[in-house]
Amino acid sequence: MPPIVLKPPAAPTPREGDEELTIPQVEQISLFKELSSAPKLQSLPGTVILRRFKPGDVICRQGEPGWTAFYILKAEDLLELRRAQLKEATQPERVAALTASVTIRERQVEQIKTAQNSEELRHAATVHLAVPQPPRGLGRRLVKGLSRRLKGAAEQTTGKRPLYIPIDGPVDIDYEVREAAINEGELLGEMSCLYHTPRSATVVASRECFALEILRNVLDAMLTNRNKTFKERVDTTYRQRVLELHLRNVPLFRDLPKGAFDEFQEDLRDRAELISLAPGTMLCDEYEYPDSMYIIRSGFVKVMRNVSALLSADAIADWPSLRTQLLAGKDANAPAAQKKVWQLVPALVQEVVAGPSTALAQGMVVDVFNELIRNPALRTHAEFAEVLKTSGLAADAATLPAKPTKWAQHQQVRTFNRQLLAALYPKAITEQNRRAAAPRVIAYCSRGDVIGEIGLVYGRPRIATCIAYDHPDSKFGEVEVVRISAELFRDVVRKSPALKRALEETAREHRDDARAKLGQAPGDRRRPLVMTERFEDLGLFQGQHLMLIDLDRCTRCDECVRACVNSHDDERSRLFLDGPRIGKYLVPATCRQCKDPVCLIGCPVGSIHKGSTGQIVIEDWCIGCSRCAENCPYDAIQMHDLGLIRRSTPGWRYAAAPADDAWQKPHYADRSWTNGSTPFRHDRMFRDGLAAPAQGQEFCFRYDFAIASHVLRSTPAFQLQVHSLAPALAVWINGEQVTLQKATPDGKLKKDKGNEWNLEAALTGKTSKAPPAGAQAVLRAGHNLVAIRLTVPAKTSDMMLELGLSEIRAAEAPLGVAGEFTQEMVTRTAVVCDLCNSLPSQQPACVQVCPHDAAMRVDGRMEFPR
Repeated sequence: MPPIVLKPPAAPTPREGDEELTIPQVEQISLFKELSSAPKLQSLPGTVILRRFKPGDVICRQGEPGWTAFYILKAEDLLELRRAQLKEATQPERVAALTASVTIRERQVEQIKTAQNSEELRHAATVHLAVPQPPRGLGRRLVKGLSRRLKGAAEQTTGKRPLYIPIDGPVDIDYEVREAAINEGELLGEMSCLYHTPRSATVVASRECFALEILRNVLDAMLTNRNKTFKERVDTTYRQRVLELHLRNVPLFRDLPKGAFDEFQEDLRDRAELISLAPGTMLCDEYEYPDSMYIIRSGFVKVMRNVSALLSADAIADWPSLRTQLLAGKDANAPAAQKKVWQLVPALVQEVVAGPSTALAQGMVVDVFNELIRNPALRTHAEFAEVLKTSGLAADAATLPAKPTKWAQHQQVRTFNRQLLAALYPKAITEQNRRAAAPRVIAYCSRGDVIGEIGLVYGRPRIATCIAYDHPDSKFGEVEVVRISAELFRDVVRKSPALKRALEETAREHRDDARAKLGQAPGDRRRPLVMTERFEDLGLFQGQHLMLIDLDRCTRCDECVRACVNSHDDERSRLFLDGPRIGKYLVPATCRQCKDPVCLIGCPVGSIHKGSTGQIVIEDWCIGCSRCAENCPYDAIQMHDLGLIRRSTPGWRYAAAPADDAWQKPHYADRSWTNGSTPFRHDRMFRDGLAAPAQGQEFCFRYDFAIASHVLRSTPAFQLQVHSLAPALAVWINGEQVTLQKATPDGKLKKDKGNEWNLEAALTGKTSKAPPAGAQAVLRAGHNLVAIRLTVPAKTSDMMLELGLSEIRAAEAPLGVAGEFTQEMVTRTAVVCDLCNSLPSQQPACVQVCPHDAAMRVDGRMEFPR
């Protein structure tokens, strides 16, 4: 059985009373025991911690970043855990303590079973909602008096004051005392953890209790490992808790009477759909009649105008001509295409068209034609073959997708079908809407925004096209929405006339606002850059602290970069003055604090999360997998090498191989050698300043490095890794040749891919008392030298040399799990801008030090300069 490869242990901030549990003990707790597919915790030490909370301890605090979840253990869970620990205990003191704990837990479980009201005995913590304190003195009395008036007016409007306040936790908070009880067996904080939002309330332990604190990566595994029950539990929590919060924050529903709102949200909670949309999915199209409205849970929706291929009311250039040609389709001698269109028209619409020409008849025809335009199979009817041939559309028809899934594909099909109908009825239907202009981005809607409510209230066609949208070229940015169907909406409104009136009044205000936005001149060059296609392609609308450099003011002094380096102890820059340009602004590669950050998705060890002010934080147990850097579409996360010798290191010296072997040892005079940095490639940079190296020519490389004595004593061994495409290669350290090898079933040294070498060696100090088996004792405290001789590869640009030397960490097997374990080597770490949150001023140093006010941080959607 292959050994289990352990990730570096996660290390959230420790608390007094923390306990380290074995993996079997964790898996027997009811939260994990009920899963059909439990996450593999063996290789993820530290991601689940048992915390002990005494009465009055804060479990989580309102407003803090929520990047973990808590599960309060049931009395039964704790009893089984103590019994399991008692079986494994050997020390007398430990046995005595666990025996007493088992006795107490058995008594507690028995009391819960026999009590009439067991809920009171399960009460473990209290959730508190903090409210702003009014000013002191006269101001306090004025505010209290005003609040009494407002509260009385609210009671007159709603009939009664609210009894409870919803939060994104397992309970509602009592309106009067701003508190609520949380019982054992409750999972709390998972909504904040999954949706990257701050904690909505403070939870304080009411008595001694034990809770598992779970990192985000474990929650993700619980959701994705075919655990249907757990997924339903999370969705139910959203419906019962978070959905009401979203509805209360929606302007359309915010001012509804209390009774009407309660009835409205109760129906929505049970019948609304929670759906996920891939970027590019179309929610609704301009000119079509609404069948639903949407509330955005996460992600962005782009609202556009003048992009729809559907027919508007004024797209019929000649209604009498269209009516005549439609009716001609009834004639047996009519062209096959016209007869087919008439057959596709519903019987009811046929009767209306045959009658008097009215606005109703025109509207019904437009609706029918829009149905045809939306139909991807329209072109497949044999009757249209002649029209496709004569109109020149046959070639275009062959390129259309059979089953469009994204907006661009739908748009391609609909545009083609619009052209087909225009070819069938050239005098009646225009190829484009008369009022069509250049496509316009009206808005980017995000979490909590509502789409499509005006159309449902008034029963009128859509006034814009809405498309699920996220980071450019992102493969993770799904948009999650709550879908409220037209049928559900009508059922809810039908029950409450007061709700209907309130919705109509609010929708009228929103409609006027929308018309005002849509009425802006589309060709207005003074419009902000946020309305341009370039702005969208760069994903700048995501940035809440987007950095811009005004190139008209910038003198290229690099003070901003130096300030970034000096603001961090590791002397690594988080800012690179390289990136796209928009207008007169450079958008440098640095963190923009995205509203919907995809870099947080998929971290295998849960080391990346939001910080106290929304900045991105990468913990020191990062394994350097680079997933966050790959997910980020803006190159804002940089991967940096670790180790005594990093894979990308300056200070190397190289030359054509000397005749003797003196160069392999320290104190060799290599001043005449050429300076360079790893990795070395057989390219122009390597050949500059040298006689053109011929294939098969040998070159030598030298690099000096130092090892502190305490590091050499505390580290059992070091790992040397070499990657090269050289036909032949040899390595010496401090004058002694190192045997490089790669473990293979037959124990022989072989190349991985063609001539590619991926080799390693275990090294240790000369004075190590117990070196690991197979380790070569060649290192020493102080200065060391690595020397390499290799043969130049045949192809240009081939990798000649990449070398790293890292500490080997001793693997500590998870408690209670038998088997062979190895520690995963961590040779890189991810680095991201923290918006200088660690500085006392908490102000970005790159902006503060700019002597020309060229650097700025702005909200991409709200503050981007014109």
